[in-house]
Amino acid sequence: MRLRLTASRLRSMLSLDAPDRFEITGGRAFYRPVGTVSLGEAVDMVCSAIAYARAKAASTLLANITALSGFAPPNTGERYILIEKWAAAAGTRVRLAVVASADMIHPHKLGATVAGTRGLLANIFVSEAEALAWLDSSMIQDVAMTRRLDGPGWFALSGRATVWITPSHGVACDACGRTIPANWSQYEVAMKNGGEIRLDRTCLQRQMQELDASPEVSPLMSQ
Repeated sequence: MRLRLTASRLRSMLSLDAPDRFEITGGRAFYRPVGTVSLGEAVDMVCSAIAYARAKAASTLLANITALSGFAPPNTGERYILIEKWAAAAGTRVRLAVVASADMIHPHKLGATVAGTRGLLANIFVSEAEALAWLDSSMIQDVAMTRRLDGPGWFALSGRATVWITPSHGVACDACGRTIPANWSQYEVAMKNGGEIRLDRTCLQRQMQELDASPEVSPLMSQ
């Protein structure tokens, strides 16, 4: 059976106070729970942390669960279920790095693979140093977009944006309208003002070229 978060459940989670041992530093969320819990409770605790990070506009979350005990490593079915719940809570807006003991990690990182098919960019590691390095490398760059793009199909963008690479699920590019084939890379442009568009590689390159060519804008890539 596949379990998903309902809209009411997600709204309830978003209205909660910050979970214990949760903090946000520089736009990145950290969650380091401690206790003896069941697997289901552990999954829900991380789910709540993801939802809270999303509500606070944190783009990445490091969840260190090495101090949680009381449950065995999840089996294959349980890994699918927990990823379904975490992906629903993240809604493509939170990148997740989990730190766990080696015995909790699938030999082939099945969870990370499944997450990619659910629109969640996630990975798992045995140390926070590895997790932080991955989170840093998963974000492409901040892009300064300070003028309106007036070409056919373009959206008006202003302010500062973050560009991410995620796997496509066969949806259309917001610029040209062409379908981005499933499992191909798509580029999500998430604006600081809350706006978000999805581009294929060609349209992203075109956007960058137009910005670079314009004397009205500051350098494209932030330093």
